[in-house]
Amino acid sequence: MKNGIEKASKWMIPILFMFFIVLAVRSITLDGAFEGIKFMFVPDWSYHTGKKHFCWRWDKPSLSVLYCLASCFSTNSF
Repeated sequence: MKNGIEKASKWMIPILFMFFIVLAVRSITLDGAFEGIKFMFVPDWSYHTGKKHFCWRWDKPSLSVLYCLASCFSTNSF
């Protein structure tokens, strides 16, 4: 098993890495790629500053933190 996996990984990992580089270059050269990159890296601050979604944004994460802290306190009390 040592000879098979190590021998295969010596040439398969670099091929996989080269495949991802080719895929990244190809995706950048497609039409509309700049808009996709802009969407991914430039945040939409209007969503974060609106008061309409403020309670909805913090409802679920704060509840998860509450459950986590409750389980920590209950296990530490024993």
